[in-house]
Amino acid sequence: MDDTSGILDEALERLHSTGPERAGWLSNHAPMAVEALVRHGQSGTVHGWLDSYGSKLEDRPRRVSPITETTWRQALGDPRHLTDWADYFARQLAERPWREVLAVWWPRLLSGILASATHGVIRVGHAVRTLLDDEQTARAAHTPHAAPGTTTGSAPVLTVPHASPAPSGPRLTELAEALGYWAARHQPLPGAVDGGGAAPPAAALAAAAPPAVALATLPRLADQSGGIRDRLARVPTVPGWQQAAGALRVPGDPDLAYEQLSRLVRAATHRYATHGHGEPVMLVHAATAPNAVLRTLPALPRALWAPSLRAVWPPVAVLMMIYGPAAPRLCDDRPAEGHLAGDRATGRRPTLDGPAGRGHDARRGVRAGRGARGRARDQVRGHRRGRGSRRPGRRRPRARGGPARPVHDRRAPLTRHLARRVSRTGGTTSFRQVPRARTGRRGRCR
Repeated sequence: MDDTSGILDEALERLHSTGPERAGWLSNHAPMAVEALVRHGQSGTVHGWLDSYGSKLEDRPRRVSPITETTWRQALGDPRHLTDWADYFARQLAERPWREVLAVWWPRLLSGILASATHGVIRVGHAVRTLLDDEQTARAAHTPHAAPGTTTGSAPVLTVPHASPAPSGPRLTELAEALGYWAARHQPLPGAVDGGGAAPPAAALAAAAPPAVALATLPRLADQSGGIRDRLARVPTVPGWQQAAGALRVPGDPDLAYEQLSRLVRAATHRYATHGHGEPVMLVHAATAPNAVLRTLPALPRALWAPSLRAVWPPVAVLMMIYGPAAPRLCDDRPAEGHLAGDRATGRRPTLDGPAGRGHDARRGVRAGRGARGRARDQVRGHRRGRGSRRPGRRRPRARGGPARPVHDRRAPLTRHLARRVSRTGGTTSFRQVPRARTGRRGRCR
């Protein structure tokens, strides 16, 4: 991640005065979102997005009592100590290298990956990734050789932890906030599921299912009413759920465990494409949670890689059980109801939600997997076919002393990088970086 502008640090500083949750239990996604925006080259949009999202956030919860080495077990999983846990980890990270603190607390927190619907571990994964980037940048300035997070083959190449520069500032504070959030919302699975221990024998590994098969054979919770806590309470009633939660093949070798976790992330992502319609918001965490664990492994001792895989699989399986739909939906299937189904009573056409598709006919002109440019282009072409109040090719009467000007349907939303740029030179109007269909002609509109 190339962040020489300092925007990520500025954004994190803004966010660290707010709490990790809002509206009682909803997670504050802003720290994770700004890291992803900066990583993908959208630094210029961060502060504007924060100005909008920040209105939803709340102040940090009040402190209850300090957490110490003798009281942390009693405070584990107690959301009243959200700020106390953040303070505790801030002190720990000020006294010891962040890798040491992570190596001590990672196995303690693994059993509660379901904390706040896995947002605790996901936020930790984002924070660790920024710290690894800091190390890689600092080391690259002194040597051209491999740095943390670089890969040769399947597993990342690690370097000696004590050789890493000591980070400080908002990114280290973000790790304290993330670990504190995970600890305060720590939530083990109901019932007894083995999330650690020694690896099974080779014969058992050979008989165990790979990730894609293990996901496909999961049982389903029949009563999917209520929130995540209500559904988790009913998990023990699902026949065979414990066997399903332990069905994934977990090799003892760290490199093989890393590769198997990569397969799990890929399989969960593919399954979301066909089963995400059951509960799109919640089921996406069945892929993002193991991905957060995967990106954290390079900062952990190799001895923790296999236990990490063994601990993350049961929460992934449970999320699929309690939110998975009764049947998959292929990409070409048309939904029977929901925001894509329209209103059968009024006969309105189905519409797509989102900045690049609001108000667009979902049954014509949009194909699954299209990018923003493709969606916008199909959208304006749809209006050209006659669905808009004005057809883009129609012209207004000539103004006095000027050329005819095309009529454009302003209801057709475009993404930021497709925004209309108009320049008038000598009475000619040109449109750059705009789909051709908006002009009603091919090329420049004259």
